[in-house]
Amino acid sequence: MKKHAYLIIANRNFKQVELLVNTLDDARNDIYILIDKKAQETRPKFKCQYSNVYILQEIPVFWGDFSQITAEVNLFKAAASNADVEYSYYHLLSGLDLPLVSQDKMHEFFAQHPNKQFVTLSAMGNQRQLHMRLRKHLFVKNFRVSGNIIKTSFFKIFRKFENAYLSFTTHESDHIGFGSNWVTLSNEFVQKIVKKSNLDQISEVFGGGFLVDELFIPYELKKFHMENQIYHADPVHDKCDEFQGNLCYINWWDGSPLTFTKDNYNELLRAKEAGHFFARKFDIKIDKKIIEMVLEDVKPRLHN
Repeated sequence: MKKHAYLIIANRNFKQVELLVNTLDDARNDIYILIDKKAQETRPKFKCQYSNVYILQEIPVFWGDFSQITAEVNLFKAAASNADVEYSYYHLLSGLDLPLVSQDKMHEFFAQHPNKQFVTLSAMGNQRQLHMRLRKHLFVKNFRVSGNIIKTSFFKIFRKFENAYLSFTTHESDHIGFGSNWVTLSNEFVQKIVKKSNLDQISEVFGGGFLVDELFIPYELKKFHMENQIYHADPVHDKCDEFQGNLCYINWWDGSPLTFTKDNYNELLRAKEAGHFFARKFDIKIDKKIIEMVLEDVKPRLHN
């Protein structure tokens, strides 16, 4: 039996994460969870009846920082190095995601599409700006600052000067692709990513950069000449009628991104009909009802 690995990065709403984990609980799945060390909530004991659950060592994850790639790589490494199983696919999710289809549908689809890479590529982005992201940035833990008005004002001014300097001194070289960091990848690709020699290169290329998590997977696909394996390579412009190749429906046109409520239920049904298997983002503190509606739709899901 080919198993799937679900890799979850969570930083809040752990009751919601428990619902996600319970929904993924299936003998055909293993679940790996990495919690942002900065999270303030009490950590639950994630338990499943059918899936194996692995809780990784926590690390602090900062928005826009290389630590986002570190969290992703730690999850890929943990799953890829599991000596007890070889996974056919690895699904990288946030704790605010939900599946839109049952595990029967999920496994049936991916069995019919082996060795594909499910990524959402973006058509937006100036190449100079993308190359700037790879440059060394200072105060990388402070891309998002709130609370202290003096500190916030300082970093806003500092970023303007830093961006001006980087823009003037950055030279475009090879084309850089970018897109969503939430992906589904094949075992072949993940095993290439987690090789020690490649991990050193990842740190060298992306360490110290800004928003590099959106460059990471497209960069690796190009490096390993695996772009022909992308399931849906048409780049998106963040418009409502486009298909998102990572199979995760994200509404960028009504938010940054939009947090779904029960008013978006029909929108999510249309997304599922279009071929999306996941959606984000949901927030149990904003609307618990839409979460209940979506999860009810994915039953039955358990197999022993």
